[in-house]
Amino acid sequence: MTQEERLDFLISQLLCESAEYKDIPVPTAQEEKRRLLRALMNVRPPRPASDEFLRVQDEYLKERLTERGGMTTLKDLSPSAGGCYRGGSRTFHSRRIHLQRQAV
Repeated sequence: MTQEERLDFLISQLLCESAEYKDIPVPTAQEEKRRLLRALMNVRPPRPASDEFLRVQDEYLKERLTERGGMTTLKDLSPSAGGCYRGGSRTFHSRRIHLQRQAV
């Protein structure tokens, strides 16, 4: 399954979960599809998902992470002003990093 097919599969599965989504059009542009997928994932209530959905979602997200250059780790960051850290084009507040490290 290609990344585009995974994206289409995930969107179609999420749209089928709720009758209120039946009239949502699926865009043709990849970036718009990605935004729709993210929106659907953000509003989906916690409930069980099929093994197939979870497998495809995992494959899709792993590939997206690779496309985006991997995950930012603490060693990738450098201190900046105001208790913030910079990593590439992103800025992270030190309190957030501390809380994330405690959660691990």
